[in-house]
Amino acid sequence: MAYNLKRLGALKQTHLPIRVKDTKAVSLFPFPHVHDLSSTTPTRGMMEVKQSRFVEPGTPSLATADNNGFQTCATLPDLFVDFIAPEPEVNPYYEEVKAESEAWMRANLWKDLSEKEIRKRCAADFCYFSAIMCPDAAREEFRTVCDWIFWVFEFDDQFDEGELGKDRAKGLNEVEGMISIFRDHQDNSLSLKRPRIKARSPTSVLAEDVVMRLEIDTRIETNGDNLRERKDSMNVCERELDGDSATHLTPIQNLFCVLWTKVQQKSPRNTKLRYIKANVNFCRSVAELHGEKFDDMVVMDNISRYLQVRAQNIGLYPLLALEEYAYGLSLPTKVFEDEGIQEVERLVAEMLTLQNDILSYHREYSVGHEENLISIFRRRLGLTQQESYDKADALLHGCYRQWYIAHSKIPSWGEKIDVQVQRYLKACVDVLRANVHWSYKSQRYFGKDVQRVRETRQVPFIP
Repeated sequence: MAYNLKRLGALKQTHLPIRVKDTKAVSLFPFPHVHDLSSTTPTRGMMEVKQSRFVEPGTPSLATADNNGFQTCATLPDLFVDFIAPEPEVNPYYEEVKAESEAWMRANLWKDLSEKEIRKRCAADFCYFSAIMCPDAAREEFRTVCDWIFWVFEFDDQFDEGELGKDRAKGLNEVEGMISIFRDHQDNSLSLKRPRIKARSPTSVLAEDVVMRLEIDTRIETNGDNLRERKDSMNVCERELDGDSATHLTPIQNLFCVLWTKVQQKSPRNTKLRYIKANVNFCRSVAELHGEKFDDMVVMDNISRYLQVRAQNIGLYPLLALEEYAYGLSLPTKVFEDEGIQEVERLVAEMLTLQNDILSYHREYSVGHEENLISIFRRRLGLTQQESYDKADALLHGCYRQWYIAHSKIPSWGEKIDVQVQRYLKACVDVLRANVHWSYKSQRYFGKDVQRVRETRQVPFIP
């Protein structure tokens, strides 16, 4: 997913396309075996990453050069390390649900697309992401997760690469259409009063007016007697108001409505509330943050906060709510207000965003988006592509170290709750594993070259 991020109040630096001589890429973090560049490279406000007995620091990679000494390739960090390293479990229903889900998408969501566009979406293999994310989910719940992943990429790509990113009014209208589904298709007992979770809230790296727009009231209320919800078909999700003609949803809104109906039918109240809030915040943040300006200097002062804001856009928190639904969890609010759980969620947000920025950098650059963290490192710190990868890798290793510390802070709530908490914590790891393994199987980021990239970690050098 791409993000159009610019600076406020910072001088723009222009980088000309130059050929860079092959040099050994060096991390900027104070590991004994790494050169210290503090005298030549600004490190103001950088997140500190130290060695620990849990995690060894990432090894700086060597860039590849041609016979003339010019750099031709950069090496991606090894993301299959630490708790991401074990071979992932894959949901046993993967193959059959993938075929079923793609057939439904063809008949509904993709019915107006060309065969070429449909094949491109199938090659992305979003169901494989779901299969690793929810390896133990039952068939019906697994299908719901697969369909939601299809929905989220279609929804987000409308802003990144489609017309909604060019027309703010249309984008906001699409978002309000999505949010209205929660108002129009739910039981009357639901309203959102839960306090905002620190790890899930936007934002100190945005302009003040954007913060105000994102500080939304996510209380969802029904229309009472004016609404009659139609439950006769899971393939048609319509709204009828007081004898007026039926209002049909767009295909993507229809899919979102079907998903909400399924989640609502099988989830306890707290899970439904978290699902609503996570999806409302996600939809609105995609529309509000698209095209917004970030201050590079503020980002560099607080990279951790920046990554948490970015996590709003990549759909992490709806994924975590889906994990609750998929495994039938019924966790009390006090669990999510716990410092240790919030720290784990924060780290998942940072790691997922770092993974995404490393793996998607080439795709975003190819479509004209140069605003992820790799681009910011290159623009603000003057790093090469390889050095930027190494810096992101060092940040990831810092997160790995903090991961174990965060787990040590989580208290016990008794057997009944602890069993569910452990399932939730495993689900957090599964999301991270799914992102890495899917990225190296899908053709979304590296096209048909994905297997070679997986084996060598070599990608073309971008000046």
